[in-house]
Amino acid sequence: MRQLRAIAMLCTFFLASASAKIIIVDKAGSGQYLTIQSAINAAQANTDTIRVYPGIYNESLIVNKAIVIQGSGYETTIITSSNNPTITMSAAAKMMWFAITSSGGNGANLPAGTITNCVVSGCTALGVYFPSNSTGSVKNCVLVGNAQYAATGFQDYPIYAGRVTNSIGRFDLFGWQIWCLYFRSFEQHHR
Repeated sequence: MRQLRAIAMLCTFFLASASAKIIIVDKAGSGQYLTIQSAINAAQANTDTIRVYPGIYNESLIVNKAIVIQGSGYETTIITSSNNPTITMSAAAKMMWFAITSSGGNGANLPAGTITNCVVSGCTALGVYFPSNSTGSVKNCVLVGNAQYAATGFQDYPIYAGRVTNSIGRFDLFGWQIWCLYFRSFEQHHR
């Protein structure tokens, strides 16, 4: 009986693993999709990974499912838009290895999800915004050259606790350049 149960569990594991797929986005046409948003729309939550080939992707993204989105490196994979924000993550998704910018406002709004190993710069407002009750996080990122703060939240500092870690940020305040090193959390940085 135990052997039968173990075999059933192994079969379930392998079938679940087999359903996970890698989705390729390439604006040059060699992938399954030309845009990141179309790949997000097609992806299955909790299983799929989207790999984005190098290029400048001029689009706003709404990430509303738990998926992994991987760029090809922040030097070569850029997401930009004239909208506010360029990226909204409202699910426990993970996004990594991109440059993110917005000529229309914030780089990213993070009610949920994680942005890691990215550069967020050149935004006409905030680099990253954490709304009230956010579970989002930023890890190992560079947040520089944004018109307002590198990262900020909904009017109270406790929202930062653990939200921005191991990152570097810079913002201008009344003509002064303020550099922030986010080792553990923004809240600890300001104590």
